[in-house]
Amino acid sequence: MDLQPRHVTARPRVRGSDLIGYMAESATLADLPDDRTLWKQAERVIIPTLEYAQSLEASPIYSITRWIPPAGLRLATVIVLDVAGKTSVEIAYQDG
Repeated sequence: MDLQPRHVTARPRVRGSDLIGYMAESATLADLPDDRTLWKQAERVIIPTLEYAQSLEASPIYSITRWIPPAGLRLATVIVLDVAGKTSVEIAYQDG
């Protein structure tokens, strides 16, 4: 295989302050109090001055979006799951 620089793409980057805005808006749109709490918790683990790498997996049935902090900082990854039209958020910390 002849690998060329144009074949390699970097993950899109999202500014932490933009993610905080998205999390805050999602919290106001959540139907259940527990869901609002989770969105607010996710909002609090994002650092506004950092850039987060975005990772997306999707099928016709689901989508998983991850916002991954810079490596080596031991910060939380925020994961948004959308399954059959129901959206939820999770916060994950990587060991190590």
